[in-house]
Formats: sequence, C-alpha cells, structure tokens
Amino acid sequence: MWLRLYNLCWGIVTASLLPVTLNKHRFRKRWGLELPQRSLRKGIWIHALSVGEVLSAIPLVESISSLCDRDIGFTVTTQKGMEIAEANLKDKVELLDFFPFDFFWSVKRFVHHIDPLCFILVETDIWPFLLNFLHLKGIKCFWVNGRISPATYRRYSRFPWLIRSIFNCFEICMVQSEEDRKRLLRLGMDGNKVINTGNMKFDRDIAPLTEQEKREWRRLFRIGDKDIIWIAGSTHPGEEEIILDVFNRIRKKVPNLVLIIAPRNIERAYEIYQMGRDMGFNMVFRSKSPPAERGDVVIIDTIGELARLYAIADIAFVGGSLVPFGGHNLIEPASFGCPVISGPHVFNFKDISRALMDAHAGIMAKDKEELYSSVLRLIEEPRWREQVMESCRLFLYKNKGATERVVSLIRSRLQC
Repeated sequence: MWLRLYNLCWGIVTASLLPVTLNKHRFRKRWGLELPQRSLRKGIWIHALSVGEVLSAIPLVESISSLCDRDIGFTVTTQKGMEIAEANLKDKVELLDFFPFDFFWSVKRFVHHIDPLCFILVETDIWPFLLNFLHLKGIKCFWVNGRISPATYRRYSRFPWLIRSIFNCFEICMVQSEEDRKRLLRLGMDGNKVINTGNMKFDRDIAPLTEQEKREWRRLFRIGDKDIIWIAGSTHPGEEEIILDVFNRIRKKVPNLVLIIAPRNIERAYEIYQMGRDMGFNMVFRSKSPPAERGDVVIIDTIGELARLYAIADIAFVGGSLVPFGGHNLIEPASFGCPVISGPHVFNFKDISRALMDAHAGIMAKDKEELYSSVLRLIEEPRWREQVMESCRLFLYKNKGATERVVSLIRSRLQC
C-alpha cells in the first residue's frame, strides 16, 4: 500500500519536472527515454551516486572484473560523478550510463533493457521503488560500503517498519563500521543480513606521484622547493574565511607557506578569489596555470585532482568540519602519509575520525585558534610532523581489505 502511495506522490513530483528536463541529455536518459546501447546479459550492475561514491567503487569494479566472468554496468546520478567515472572506469566496464529516476516507467524500461543478474549499491542513493522492483523480479541486491549518519538514523527512526521493508530488499547490507551496523540493528534489521566489512575507501590505490611529478606540480603553481604547502580540501562556506585568516597569521612567521584551497563546490571559486584578494593575497586559479606570477593562494577550480594533489602537501585540512556539515573523506590525504587536520564536525565520518585520532594519525582542531596552533606546530616541529606521517601510513595499511571481504560475500551469493 505504501509503495503505491509513494509511486503516486513521486509520480506527481517527477511529472512536474518533465517539461524543464526533457531537453537535457542526462535527464532524458534518467527518464528512460534514451536507453543504453547495449544490455548486460545477466551481468553485474553497480551504482554510485556522485564523485565520492564513484571513487569508493573503483577498487570494487577492478576486483569484480578480475574475478567474475560477467559484464559490468555502472551508473551514476550526477554529471560530476559521470565525469569521474568516465575518467577512471570507461575501459573497465561494458556499460556506463545515468541512473533512472525512481519512477515506475523509467525503472521498468531501464531494468528490462539492461537485464542484470544483480544490483550493487555503493554507499547511498537508496530508492524504494527500484529496490522493491528488483527484489520482486528475483534480482539480488547488495548494499556495499553502506553508512547511516546520525541525521539519517534520526529520520529513519520515525518510520522503522518502512525502512525495514526497504532494506529487506537487500540480500546483504555490508556497512563501513560497527556503529553503522548497530544503527541498522536498532531499526529492526536481521543481524544475519547486516555485516561490518570495513570501509572500501582504504582500498583505493591512488597512484603515488614520482619525485619528477611532484616537481612538475610545484613548477605548475610556481611553488619553490623550499616552500611549505598547506592544502585545504573540500571546503564549505564559512570555512574559507577562517582558513585565510589563519594562513595570514602564520605567514607572518612562516613567509614560505603556500595555501591551496579546493572548495567542495568549484562554482564558488570566484567567491573565494575575491575573499582572498580583499585580504591582500595574490590569488591564482588552477585552471589558468601556469600563472603569470607566483600566487600566495592557489584555488583548485577543476574536478578530480584533489586526491593526487595531497601527495605534494606538507599539511592537509579536510573541510566540511569547521562548519556543521559532517566532514569529508579523511582517508585521501592520510593515504599519502600527509598529516590530516579536521574540525570538530565530523559526524558523517565519526568512526574514521576517531580511529585516526587514536592512531595519532590525525588532529582535530575545535576552532580557529586550534587550527592556527596545529598548523603552526606541524611546521615548526618537523620531527613531530614525521611521526604523524608515519602513523598515517601505518593506519592506512592496517585498515585495508574491505573490498576483498565485500567481493567474497557477493560471490558466495552469486556463485560467480
């Protein structure tokens, strides 16, 4: 009954969007008006919402393709996600397309056309009709690298019977942490269907930069060999003002410090540029490199480069954490042995943050003053910085293996 009501309400919402979306290629695909050119022929369908989820899925795709003799289809929801998927997965999958709207006509056309053996959802983007439709058709569904944030758990807790009926469509729910598992169990899920497999983000092999590549990046931004690089990644409104102020204060003591800011939303690049100019900094854009002159602050206004840029950083700050957004991927800078600083608002990555702190591989700055003192100490005490870097490498090594566990569980259910 609830699914019929959902389809009715969602149908009204999507119908209202139809006139303004039909002229866009991505939305025509999501409506099911333009179908993929080929079928999977009982292959494996993997879905990732956007950039972060796509990056998490890369080791999964690589592992499945090497172990299972089946075609792989990969879908995304956002345009940015598609750009990252095309750059990293185009040669590793047989089908790459946009995810259908959770509307009965779109879902039925898409699923009947691609004919998958199973559906693997990476992290998030849970849609009731799709899951129910796949379940009724006997197509096995798996949730991998799943996470339930505190805010999501509070929402789910209002309708536990509804959430159980949706999540019971999954053959197995493979979650990132024990806390995620406990939240699902408190919602009434069967403990045999919820397994803590760890976080697949640890398994992403980001190719290390050679010394020559590091020199090339520095040359590109006109950064000297003796300059110290502080990268502030995935920043949000309200954080750049704090970061630029801290940078300004530290530069009075450490004039060879260079700041690289990579905003979460690159459309905000010019806003940050103006902010820095007003404070007297020479600001340059990554997209216009090499700059005519050396910049005090480099703004990354391109997609997909931040992860590798951490390789040239001496210090990293991960945004979305000085403001109550919930934080972002702390593993990327740690994977290069880069000391990681975050703010106190890391509730979306609570387990990883706590584990980093316990391993002495991460630093939490509760406010502007603690951010200032943490960055300054990492610069002035190179021995301590080296200890944190070594702790990062050890932390990453100890937490690998989630993808292997996930693939093993999926294969045991599919016998592939």
